[in-house]
Amino acid sequence: MAADYVVKNSEPVISVEASDAAITEALGYNAESTPARIAEWSCIYKEIAERLPHFDRLVVHGAAISYKGDGILFTAPSTTGKSTHIGLWKSVFKDDVEIINGDK
Repeated sequence: MAADYVVKNSEPVISVEASDAAITEALGYNAESTPARIAEWSCIYKEIAERLPHFDRLVVHGAAISYKGDGILFTAPSTTGKSTHIGLWKSVFKDDVEIINGDK
């Protein structure tokens, strides 16, 4: 799922991996998922999120838009409707809104 972010022909700034122990632990919290999905969504992203502050960056679970050039971030628990909400902003304010990201 994160194939678009693979660095090609260059040294990566960071490299992360999901250990078997981390996958097993994460599966305990989300038994309906698969080990591959858990590895990527829980373990890999956790590792990335923990390293990003060293680069003055962070991961936020939220939906982001640009409205007339200003950034707006909507944060809330999963399935609250953040992506739906930014879609409504786009439908009402049209070209004044650019959707940046609907999840992270």
